[in-house]
Amino acid sequence: MALLEAQEHGCPAVSYGINYGQNEIITNNYNGRLIQAGDETALFDTLDLLLSHPSMIEEYSKNAYQSRQKYSFDHVANAWHNFLQLEKII
Repeated sequence: MALLEAQEHGCPAVSYGINYGQNEIITNNYNGRLIQAGDETALFDTLDLLLSHPSMIEEYSKNAYQSRQKYSFDHVANAWHNFLQLEKII
């Protein structure tokens, strides 16, 4: 949930790439960075890289804000509605 809230405000994210959540929300090198789980050196290096390149942060920020759309209420509600119609539940 915190990642989605961050995207809503255009905040790029740096996270460990694990098999749920973050991998669905963050597209590596597009709206944030995913690093190997537990690799503290990579975490430090990634944060150092981003802080040294404000234009990267700006690009990720713009993309993060755009990425949030697929998790908006309207988009999710529409996806569920389409699924329920497809399965002939409604």
